[in-house]
Amino acid sequence: MKVIIAEDEKLAADRLIKMLHNVNPAIEVIAVFDAVKQLKCWLEQHAEQVELAFFDIQLADGTSFEAFENTQFNFPVVFTTAFNQYAIQAFKVNSIDYLLKPIEPEALQNALQKHKRIKTNEIDYQLLIKSLRPEFKDRFLVSVGQKLLPISAGQIAYFYIKDGVVLLVIHKGNKYPVNYNLDELEEMLDPGKFFRINRQLITAIESVQQVHHYFNGKLKLDLLPKPEGEILVSRLKAADFKKWLGY
Repeated sequence: MKVIIAEDEKLAADRLIKMLHNVNPAIEVIAVFDAVKQLKCWLEQHAEQVELAFFDIQLADGTSFEAFENTQFNFPVVFTTAFNQYAIQAFKVNSIDYLLKPIEPEALQNALQKHKRIKTNEIDYQLLIKSLRPEFKDRFLVSVGQKLLPISAGQIAYFYIKDGVVLLVIHKGNKYPVNYNLDELEEMLDPGKFFRINRQLITAIESVQQVHHYFNGKLKLDLLPKPEGEILVSRLKAADFKKWLGY
């Protein structure tokens, strides 16, 4: 089977190639790309050779979705990314699976099995898309005295921990306790709209007003409404945070 890979991190590309060969030594990786422009130029001449593609979404000069603009390709794609906010968009452009990094060998093997079953018409493609489409919590009920108040995800500025209690803060500044910890909220919320800054805070993208470079590769954030104390993004999370913002 002839495979192409779009991945702007060489170590990640090399790891994927090794994993593919471990799963199926007969797989032939015929091309690897780190940029959209390079990928599009190659596909214009050689797309018919491709039997399966593995595309990271964020490439050096844009997103791999751009390769499909004004062009139709017949080969199926397995998208690989550190974020799951692109899942619905991915299934509009030939996607048969969506793997979150770091890719696990079992997940990769399952993706190859899906490709095999689709190719032999043993699996319903539309049902596959429906089953993989993520569902995120878009409404919370908070207590206000003896009443329950519905809060939509669009109203939320951030969640943070104070004195062991998780508080939901809306854009107007009102604060409400919620019965979830931050780990649970991180799983429930749309990662395209919310980001886990650190152990104490998850912010909505609309709340981020400014980003400042800080010591040792960290980032300092200005959020609205203004939280208590400084909000810092660690050096390890800084690159992912900037990608999340679209930097």
